[in-house]
Amino acid sequence: MRKAAILAGVLALATAAVASAAYKSGTYSVGNPSTKAAGITLTIHKGSFSVRAMSFREHCAAHSSSFNDYFEFESGSSAQLKGKINGHGGLSGKWSFAGGADKVSGTVKGGKATVKGSEKSTYQPPSSSTVYTCAGSATFHATLLRTTGG
Repeated sequence: MRKAAILAGVLALATAAVASAAYKSGTYSVGNPSTKAAGITLTIHKGSFSVRAMSFREHCAAHSSSFNDYFEFESGSSAQLKGKINGHGGLSGKWSFAGGADKVSGTVKGGKATVKGSEKSTYQPPSSSTVYTCAGSATFHATLLRTTGG
């Protein structure tokens, strides 16, 4: 009888731990990443995610000048920023390209996702020999807009 009570307690704790890491599949968003403003839109499925769009301020510097601009990522046939979600709701992914990389990491729980996006790349304006090194990052607190299956 005592063993049964202990086993029931352990199972209850394990179930609570799994439930606390549960998240909902669907589209999460905050801000408006399709304009010159900070924001992210991502799709979350069971065990995986993909960023549809993300934007934030970045700083670009070269030996003699610098400027600030908006970094913008939009998913397409040649650009995929996606990754896995572990059993605790932790997510991470990366898209590498010639001259740089875009990364995301964070957590998802219930209908809320906290995601840090970062970017580092080089940029050479047309008709110029100047090469800028650009970098930026932002943390987003996205909420579930609509659910999807699985």
